[in-house]
Amino acid sequence: MTEQEFIKTSSEERERLLAIAHGYLHDWDAAADAVQETLASLWVFRSRVEQTRNVASLLTTMIKNVCLMHLRKERPLTEHLTINIPSSGNPHSDMEARERAEVVKKAMEGLSAHHRSILQMFYSAELSINQIATIRNTTPNAVKQMLLRARNALRAEIERRNP
Repeated sequence: MTEQEFIKTSSEERERLLAIAHGYLHDWDAAADAVQETLASLWVFRSRVEQTRNVASLLTTMIKNVCLMHLRKERPLTEHLTINIPSSGNPHSDMEARERAEVVKKAMEGLSAHHRSILQMFYSAELSINQIATIRNTTPNAVKQMLLRARNALRAEIERRNP
């Protein structure tokens, strides 16, 4: 990959990579850092890129890996998880709802980064199935399967923590 090809590719792919990173990290600054790290890695390994026919696919994999590494280092893993609990007007019911939300939040820590991120994109970031499919570079049906598996993993983790 020549310098001109790198400049062209990075300018064309930057916004898409930023959207993918934000879907994982839920923080625009962290997402921008992840894009920079990804593009820097592309530059370092540019001599090998000639062998790759689909640079966009390569960049998608690279940004995903950078984001997952960031999420693994970040503690607590659920700090970006927002669980909105509307007030019912009944203090006892509200307290029970907050306790259930805390159980879910703690159980999220036990999930894989893949399951955690798909649940966060759908529930916390309130992204649609189609938006997640675009970010993940997959089909809406594949996203539905990912959500199903992630929900099942969350249910199992809650049951494991609260027998």
